Amino acid sequence: MPPVPTPPDRLLVVVQCTGQRCRALTDLRDPHRPACDPALAAAVRSRPRSVLVTTSCLGPCHRGAVAAVGWGDRAGSRVSWTEPAVLVERVEEPARMRATADWIRSGAAPDRGCLETALGSPTGR
Repeated sequence: MPPVPTPPDRLLVVVQCTGQRCRALTDLRDPHRPACDPALAAAVRSRPRSVLVTTSCLGPCHRGAVAAVGWGDRAGSRVSWTEPAVLVERVEEPARMRATADWIRSGAAPDRGCLETALGSPTGR
């Protein structure tokens, strides 16, 4: 699937969970890694009309450390989803986080099928 540019009226919103379980899973792999993954932050910075948000618990703790990616909108300092986001699970695994960052950098749309292809496995539902 070819890259889809971010529409001028929307943002690509990337949310990384930094809740207790997600942070603990990340710390088990690398206790020195910052709460916000540097590869993910760099990928979002490189993509126009994108924003990275860190948040406390997103909820699906049984799926490992998670991030969510989707189209959104901004009103002042408030960011909200305009369509359902794609949940990316097990991002505490360095290879999955790198694949997620590469996918964001590629300019692909936040589409579950496209991301599953990039990750080589199913995303969360």
